[in-house]
Amino acid sequence: MEDLKFIAKEAKKRLKTGFWEEHKDKIGSIKEIAKTEGIKTSNIVKYYQTTVIREVKYKADETENFYEKVKSILDSVGEVSDIIRRLIDTDTYNKLPYDRKQKYVMELSEKYREALKRYKREKKFDF
Repeated sequence: MEDLKFIAKEAKKRLKTGFWEEHKDKIGSIKEIAKTEGIKTSNIVKYYQTTVIREVKYKADETENFYEKVKSILDSVGEVSDIIRRLIDTDTYNKLPYDRKQKYVMELSEKYREALKRYKREKKFDF
């Protein structure tokens, strides 16, 4: 049930941000270029459909991988005060400028809170 809610939430976010309109416009302009160059448009549409599917699926996989990492930490050591430090990708973090580091930590904190809520809900039903 939780996965369905997550998928619905992500779909709603894509609708609100104009994700699909951007891709529709992109495909429309690519189709026009293909027509002028004599390329079969159906092949181009198929290519961009797989690209969009991969982009949407990758985002879901990324979130699921993050959740698994959080779950692993919580199962092994429980809720600890340095959880954000444990979750930070140090290579990425060290390359960022100061202001972007702050944003990265805040985004990571939000993702952690969502993962923690999910973890607690799942633990309720874990026998």
